[in-house]
Amino acid sequence: MTRPPGEPFRTGDKVEVSIDEEGFHGSWYEARVARFMPKLARYTIDYETIVVDTEECRPLRETVPASNVRPRPPHLGAAWYAIHQLVDAYHNEGWWTGVVSEVRSGEKYVNVFFPSSGETIAFRTSEVRAHLEWINDRWVVPDPRKTDI
Repeated sequence: MTRPPGEPFRTGDKVEVSIDEEGFHGSWYEARVARFMPKLARYTIDYETIVVDTEECRPLRETVPASNVRPRPPHLGAAWYAIHQLVDAYHNEGWWTGVVSEVRSGEKYVNVFFPSSGETIAFRTSEVRAHLEWINDRWVVPDPRKTDI
């Protein structure tokens, strides 16, 4: 998706949304924009992985601050992971920021430590991506020494 810097997302755009609730810090959820309310600086979004009714599989719809919405990060292709590397791992329907603590089984699996919960979980490398920050309308590789996760 390309959009001019500073321009709002449009209806149907694929985005990621952070949730401002205890227990969700550092996680991002895939969603689509349903509506933008410029005077309120808010978006109504439909989550793609969180459903409100498990029988109907109807996506949860919420209105969130524009500051909690970002484009989906670029796919960087196959990646090699290293110990202490910042990554996002797909867990509980969202992308959670953690640190690679071990590379296993010929680099097909990595253990990721999540400082927010103190957990270490094993993931296939297909469930992990390099961690990027959305800053001033562009993707930036953060300095791990300056990143607070």
